[in-house]
Amino acid sequence: MKTSKFFYYFSILLLVGSILIFALHALVLPSNVSDVHPLMVIHATAMYAWYGLVVIQAGFIQRKSFFRHQRLGYFSVAIALAVLVTGIMITVYGFKHSESMLFFSGNSLMLIFFTIFYTLAILFRKQGDTHKRLILFASIAVYIPVAFRTAAILGDRKYASAVYLILILITAIWEIRTLRKISITTLLCTVSLIAMVILTFVLANNHAFTLFVHEMFEVTIKE
Repeated sequence: MKTSKFFYYFSILLLVGSILIFALHALVLPSNVSDVHPLMVIHATAMYAWYGLVVIQAGFIQRKSFFRHQRLGYFSVAIALAVLVTGIMITVYGFKHSESMLFFSGNSLMLIFFTIFYTLAILFRKQGDTHKRLILFASIAVYIPVAFRTAAILGDRKYASAVYLILILITAIWEIRTLRKISITTLLCTVSLIAMVILTFVLANNHAFTLFVHEMFEVTIKE
């Protein structure tokens, strides 16, 4: 029961946190908010549908409504695909307008890890403890935009990695303090996301990768 409550409240934190941070960012730093593109609205809708579904599903598990959880779970495939497809489109659109390699590498990797975690969650859907951890970490994987906006509100986007790292470590810390152990799924997912953060900066600063991406999207590198 302790585990169910933790995942339920953590999923609420992710949903409410994303709404509040995006709203606060727009209010505090309106000059940093880009013009609203229809694609952004569609992607935001897909993302909030995902986080909302995770909250509802975690709530079903806490109330032991396993049948409802299973039936509603089929909708997650469509929502996950929407997150992935619109996320790719946003990544390409954003890169062509900003030419930011950090944006491109960060967005690309978070979508890759989201897909990996979600796919594994489907494969391990009959193993409850593993399944819910994979779903949670899939949700954390695509939380990078929220971390960046949180850092911007704090005054420096360099804090984004620290904010995101704290989010990554919450589950592992909770398990160690409450369960007196860390599950292999949490350990692997935590290490994977930390590696993702490191790889984001490595790729963003890799000259060969930069040339490849610019050539692929036919974008001229600014001198």
